[in-house]
Amino acid sequence: MMNFQPWTYWQLQSAISHRYNKFYGEPTISAGIRNIRKDRHRSEFNLPYSGEVVIRERIEGNKGYSFRLSPAILNHWQRS
Repeated sequence: MMNFQPWTYWQLQSAISHRYNKFYGEPTISAGIRNIRKDRHRSEFNLPYSGEVVIRERIEGNKGYSFRLSPAILNHWQRS
């Protein structure tokens, strides 16, 4: 997700599978996305402690959502 582009669970699942040769189901990927919002992970990845870091958007005309990192993270990184 470091490219700040929208990703679906299925796209993330495929990218992880191709890059690391591991399979993770949608619930595991969803949990990972939720974990990014926790203070421990915000600290680990130098993310801002306030505000939303993951933006969830409904996929138009389709099931599910896409997720992307908030552009506010770039401002935080530039100030750090």
